[in-house]
Amino acid sequence: MKRRISAFARFWYDFVVGDDWRVPVGVLAALALTYGLSATAIPVWWVMPAAVVVVVLPLSLWRVARRSVTDQTAASDTGRAQPAAAHRGPAVSHLATSESRSRR
Repeated sequence: MKRRISAFARFWYDFVVGDDWRVPVGVLAALALTYGLSATAIPVWWVMPAAVVVVVLPLSLWRVARRSVTDQTAASDTGRAQPAAAHRGPAVSHLATSESRSRR
């Protein structure tokens, strides 16, 4: 039973947090801001979508793009190319391995 609870908790952590812990933190901050502004006369329906579209999503994409450029620069400095699966997460690299097996 303990193993199932642990697996359940790991699944939800991976689902919510995933590769970047900053995204759920940004969403929680936007929810807190929405809650804080709800006591005022200001309509707050726009806070959550604006925070995600204007702040959280661009910062997350910028971080991934910066990391990708850094990885490519490091690979070119060493004189060898990085394999395509090196930039993917474990689930995607597993799919790439399964696809290559099915082509044989």
